Amino acid sequence: MAERKPDLTTQADVAKAFGVSTRTIREWVAQGMPGSRGAYCFAEILAWRDARREAQREKESEYSNLQAEWKRTQIKLAQQRLEIQAGRLLDIDDAHRWMSIIAAAYRAAGERLIKEFGEPARVALEEALAGAQDEIDRIFPGE
Repeated sequence: MAERKPDLTTQADVAKAFGVSTRTIREWVAQGMPGSRGAYCFAEILAWRDARREAQREKESEYSNLQAEWKRTQIKLAQQRLEIQAGRLLDIDDAHRWMSIIAAAYRAAGERLIKEFGEPARVALEEALAGAQDEIDRIFPGE
């Protein structure tokens, strides 16, 4: 791409062309505005400014999206807390504890069955308990 010819010579000219103060132009220079003393190109500065504005809009849009997602998550969490309080949902730690209590009761009952029916009852019980444990591990990974 051919380099554009400078058409503004001072920061005051740039400020006037963009309708801003010379202080704003000094800030833009510090932020990387193209050009150098005595050689500023309106088109290059315009492209630079527009690119910065678009980047800012994208950043603000992303922030807005994150805020909206946070709000949706907070609403879902509040709804789940209400469901737990109403007894329609079970807290995961409570569910894990209850499943462990049930498994212990099955093991105790199984011990009695093994004493009465021997090896076939033991094998059937171990298979059933292993399947139940696999399901518990699937529902509560890492517990």
